[in-house]
Amino acid sequence: LIYSQLAARQPLTTIAELVNRYICSKNIEKYATMCILRIAPSGLLEYINCGHVPPFLYCDGCTRLTESNLPVGLIEGAPFQSGSLQLHSGSRVLIVTDGVTEAQLPDGEFYGEEPLTQPAMAAASLDDICTQIQNICGSIAADDDCTLLDIRYLGQT
Repeated sequence: LIYSQLAARQPLTTIAELVNRYICSKNIEKYATMCILRIAPSGLLEYINCGHVPPFLYCDGCTRLTESNLPVGLIEGAPFQSGSLQLHSGSRVLIVTDGVTEAQLPDGEFYGEEPLTQPAMAAASLDDICTQIQNICGSIAADDDCTLLDIRYLGQT
């Protein structure tokens, strides 16, 4: 459903509304978080975040893609808003699941979002980030999936 709507160049809010309507119509009492990004060759980034951890944007420091909505499938007819911004060559967007931010440390605390805002993260590879999480969490088994997605805008070619 999402792929076909993206291929048809539908607005991201329309896609979220369709997915929300579809899940709600199934009466399965489930919902989903999702974050969709669309990047034009010019660097224009459009995004919609439906209940997901706000993505990290690394470009002259770390900021967050703050436009956010309810998860899809939670409330029938819920409104959805998208956001947009202009990426510059070298910009990086990092999307992580809550399994990353809620990875449990030996003291019972969570890994959190703050370590991902540090300046060193702008250049860290996904392997570096995963290694850091594993080193901090030690042998504690993950309670949830730990998924990371790294998007880098290199400019127009």
